[in-house]
Amino acid sequence: MSDLEATVSYDTPYAVIQHERLDFHHSEGQAKYLEGPLEENRGTLQELIATEVRRATGG
Repeated sequence: MSDLEATVSYDTPYAVIQHERLDFHHSEGQAKYLEGPLEENRGTLQELIATEVRRATGG
């Protein structure tokens, strides 16, 4: 399963900048705001994605 990949994205113009700029100072939240929750929930997210892929492909 290590060759599978998933992408999370936002369609707002500022999202990439807010995520990537480590020099921005946030009164709430932080830069790289997607990475923490992803890493903390990696196993659960992998299972959810796998379940949806199996459902969509009849597997």
